[in-house]
Amino acid sequence: MRILIILFLQLSVCSLYGQEVITFKEPLKIVATEKINSEIKKGAVLSATGVAYNYNDGLIILEIIAQNIDGSPVSFDPKKISLFEFKDVDNIHKVWDKHQLTGGTYTNLLTKGFQYELRNELNNDAIEYVNTLNTYDRFFNDEYFEDYLYTLINKIHSGILKDKRPGNIFIKIIKDPEPNAFALPNGCIIISTGLLSTIQSEDELVGILAHEIAHFALDHQVLNYNKEIDRKKRAEFWATFATVVAASADVYLAVNNKNHVPGILTASTAIAASVFSDEVINRLGVKYNQAQESEADNASKEILEVLKYDKLGLSAALQRIKNYCIITGNYLALTGSGSHPSLDSRINFLGQVNNMETFVQPVFLQKVSLINSYNAWIELWHFAHHLAANDLASRNITNGVATESDYIVKAVVKRRLSNTKESNEEVINLLSQAKTLNVTPYILLSKEEGITYIRLNKKAEAKKSFQTYLTLLNELKDRNEIKELKNTNKALEDEITWTKKMIFKVENL
Repeated sequence: MRILIILFLQLSVCSLYGQEVITFKEPLKIVATEKINSEIKKGAVLSATGVAYNYNDGLIILEIIAQNIDGSPVSFDPKKISLFEFKDVDNIHKVWDKHQLTGGTYTNLLTKGFQYELRNELNNDAIEYVNTLNTYDRFFNDEYFEDYLYTLINKIHSGILKDKRPGNIFIKIIKDPEPNAFALPNGCIIISTGLLSTIQSEDELVGILAHEIAHFALDHQVLNYNKEIDRKKRAEFWATFATVVAASADVYLAVNNKNHVPGILTASTAIAASVFSDEVINRLGVKYNQAQESEADNASKEILEVLKYDKLGLSAALQRIKNYCIITGNYLALTGSGSHPSLDSRINFLGQVNNMETFVQPVFLQKVSLINSYNAWIELWHFAHHLAANDLASRNITNGVATESDYIVKAVVKRRLSNTKESNEEVINLLSQAKTLNVTPYILLSKEEGITYIRLNKKAEAKKSFQTYLTLLNELKDRNEIKELKNTNKALEDEITWTKKMIFKVENL
């Protein structure tokens, strides 16, 4: 009877967990920093090959399987892995196996199983999230830059988890000016246009991608999932989310359209960040605690080193995020919380960058130029973040990849922040440069020219610019190209009326 019970337990374990051994891609060289057991003395050099369940006299024992230098087998309790130093972690496979071992990912899989029901629920939530954002045009489409992102991801991770967990790594760029990124439980990496515009080098980008992939590879979303919390039914929760996202859809849909007229769309700073709300990130399991952030930071730093990037790449990105938060007044993001580390503590943990100019790469800035243009437009017209907008536009101009929108942004910021004859003439010059490009001509150009010519007391030029603007507005109205956007008909009529009044006003100034 005892034998039958043991066999039943063994078969149950095999059925429940689907596997009894997780084998490392390559052996990990580890050195004991103190005595582990009777077989493993302090200073012992081992080659760890995997984590396994062993069955001994009816007991199920979880062990790390290893070999001595002479090839003889040894094993020890995974809880004692902290008493070893890792040596020669010189490729991506070793980095991931190391962190999935030390972070408890492998032991959690063997002790709790794959938890497919739980993972399926998280996957369904991730799909709802992505589908809702896609419905309301919240993803930024730039196939050239997305292809570039995948070349970097392929360096960092194979994209598929070798331990048979479901999910594969892919990426989406979300339209949002706030610098943000997170990994969904199905492997989708969400990265904002704001974050891509905040960083200025490939080293920083690889650091960020490695950090987010680490959260997925280390199973942090599953570990954060709590079945007992009060969770709204899926349909109810995501219907509410869709309503909130829809409220800001117009803002993100029209930006950088050549016929976009700032001011005729409803915009709200409060709803702009709804896609990253606490309720959403809690439901998706991506509200990480301090230990998890530290684990992901550590993995990112090692990956940067292994791939021959600057190991301070992630720290540089965090320092830029900190500076962005300061110049845009987002002080709450700087503080962290009791369970979540502040930006300063993470930067100190990773190491300070003394010279940020070493992380300015013109080639990278050329690659990200379309995203910078998009974000500059958002920063100016919808949030009045003048310094942030000007910086992004200036980057594109300096690197020879500016389009009309960049010159318009720089011109408007210049006019808003100064009022001298020289500065106003510089504004006209910037607008003239935009005109000569003829890539995607903006109807707004004529309006901004008219306003600037008034400052310069050039009435004839101002009137001509406003008349051109009026013609373009009427053509836009006749084509009805923005009818699908909310409340635009009346707003467009108001803009036409304002322009007519300005033509009359110029004549009487």
